[in-house]
Amino acid sequence: MSKLLKSTNGNYNYQFRWMNENGTDVGFNDVWAPNMKEARKEAKLMETKAHWALWDDGSNKYITVPNEVRGSGHCFRMKGMYINPKSFYRATAEDSRRMNRIGNMLSM
Repeated sequence: MSKLLKSTNGNYNYQFRWMNENGTDVGFNDVWAPNMKEARKEAKLMETKAHWALWDDGSNKYITVPNEVRGSGHCFRMKGMYINPKSFYRATAEDSRRMNRIGNMLSM
C-alpha cells in the first residue's frame, strides 16, 4: 500500500473529475488541501459555468454572450466544467504519476 502524497505544509493531493452541465465526465484535475472540505472549496473556485461563447476578432478571444449568435463568427455552447463531488480522493504518489501520464498522453 502506497503512502498518501503529502506536502511539507501538511496538505494532501486530492484528485477529482470534472463533469459538464449534463453530468457527463469531461476531465480530471487535482488540488492540494488539508482536508476534503477545503479541497472541494478550492476546486469549486476553478469551475466554469455553462454559457454561450462567441469569437471576437477585435480582442482575439471568445466572449460570453447571453444566447446563440448566428452569422457573426464562430459561436458555441460551452457546457461548463463542474466538480464531481463524489469523485474526490486523496492520492498516493503512484496515483499522481498515473494521472500525470494520462494528462500528458491526452495533450500530445
